[in-house]
Amino acid sequence: MSRVFHRETGENFAAFLTRKRISEARSFLKNTDMKMYEIAQRTGYTSQHYFSNAFKKAMGLSPADYRKGLLERGDGG
Repeated sequence: MSRVFHRETGENFAAFLTRKRISEARSFLKNTDMKMYEIAQRTGYTSQHYFSNAFKKAMGLSPADYRKGLLERGDGG
C-alpha cells in the first residue's frame, strides 16, 4: 500500500501525514488561542515536545514564534 501511495502522490505516507498535521496546526495557531498542548493533541501528536520539534523542522520556527509573528503582523484570527 505504501508503494502505491508514493507512486500516486509523490511522497511517502509519513511525509503526507506530517504535512497535513502541520497545516492544521498552522490554522489552529492563527485562528484560536488554544494552548500548544491542545494543538498537539488535536493534530495527532501525543507529546507537545514532539509536536514542537516537528513544527520547527517543517516551518523553520517554533509554534510559539509562528503565532507571535502572526500577531505582530496582525494576521491572527
